[in-house]
Amino acid sequence: TPQPTPDPTPMPTPDPTPLPTTNDDSPTSSSTGSLPPLAIRSPAPTWMPTALPTSNPTSPPTSKPTSPPTFNPTPNCIEVDAASYQCGDPIEVTFDFAEALQNDWIGLYPCEITVYKHSIVWQWSCGGANCQDTVKSGSVTFDQLPSYNSYGPHTWPLTPFKKRDGSINRCFKAVYLRAEGPSVPPYISICASQEFTIQENGSGDCAISEITLLGQNI
Repeated sequence: TPQPTPDPTPMPTPDPTPLPTTNDDSPTSSSTGSLPPLAIRSPAPTWMPTALPTSNPTSPPTSKPTSPPTFNPTPNCIEVDAASYQCGDPIEVTFDFAEALQNDWIGLYPCEITVYKHSIVWQWSCGGANCQDTVKSGSVTFDQLPSYNSYGPHTWPLTPFKKRDGSINRCFKAVYLRAEGPSVPPYISICASQEFTIQENGSGDCAISEITLLGQNI
């Protein structure tokens, strides 16, 4: 009886040889050459949004208050021809001002007035109703109420008057004036004359007046 043939014994299969390992990620060199370096992908750039420029708010310009104009008149820019007058006497006023303008004018005021609103009586520096040229020096004479003085609280002759406190004012002065700015009065005073007095005669238009000057607190 023939013996059974045993199954063939398979050849042992060798375990696969593992790749050498290293303690870091650097490429492993061998005697046959260096392995190509691993390419590390760079992260895509992140684009930061560009901020719009911030403009500081523009402050509105601050306008400085306009200072009143200054002038350099001669010491005797204006003067009268006497220190005292009888009520109704002519009053001659002489002036000399290099910076004169065509519409400058001369008014008569009580001595106490320092803010010049409406005068008792006034004249244009040219002496007439319609000044065509600038008069830098000359004279005007007050001896009646000019026709253009009909507008306002003006009067002639110049007389002493009762003040609010009951005392009598006899002191006056001539003032060289200018109207400037969007709203007048008060008017710009260039210079004032020496003080002079008016003496009443006790009758008619030359008696002590009860006049109240518009806008004047005396």
